[in-house]
Amino acid sequence: MTGGRPARLGRAAGLAAFVVVALASLACRADSGPGAAPLVPLRLAVLGINAGPQQLGVDHGVYARHGIDLQVLHFIGGGPGATVAAASGQVDMGEYGTPILIGIASGLHIKVVGSPAVKANPFELVGRSGIGSVRDLKGKTATSGVLGGGGHQAILKILRDNGLGTGDVQLVGSGGADAELVLRSGRVDAVITNELTRRKVVDELRDSHI
Repeated sequence: MTGGRPARLGRAAGLAAFVVVALASLACRADSGPGAAPLVPLRLAVLGINAGPQQLGVDHGVYARHGIDLQVLHFIGGGPGATVAAASGQVDMGEYGTPILIGIASGLHIKVVGSPAVKANPFELVGRSGIGSVRDLKGKTATSGVLGGGGHQAILKILRDNGLGTGDVQLVGSGGADAELVLRSGRVDAVITNELTRRKVVDELRDSHI
């Protein structure tokens, strides 16, 4: 968008985060003390480094009271890496989205056991000032989030729906980097993100020169 305002370029509906469980047996560990019931070790994959609710439950003994020894494993590289870990038996459960269904479609032995009430998680492509449409990205650079993840799938669809392909736009995998900070850095022309970040970037920063 011209006039110094960032623009929302495109939108693609993604999948809400699911909880998956690998079809693997969970062995009980030895008793933690005299008369104590054995706890079942449960290795949980989470994306990035944020696992506040889970750690709070561990610290307050919530999982232990239900017979679970929760072990949180962080996957900075996103859902694709967590899916590979689940398929190879390195994790037992995980909380993430699109790569789960890709894994299931590829024949991996994982199962969806629950999902949030939100049925869709819109991914939005936000461009720097001066870029008014998706087609303006031809010959420019955009982040695709974690390669193989939901954001990556979404940006490919947005480009395709606007007559562009990977040969027209240079896609850079940004891993788990904050989309707003990446856009502010000036190193890319557009980022794939969610609606909340888009609202902040487009609405709250409309007077900046991003």
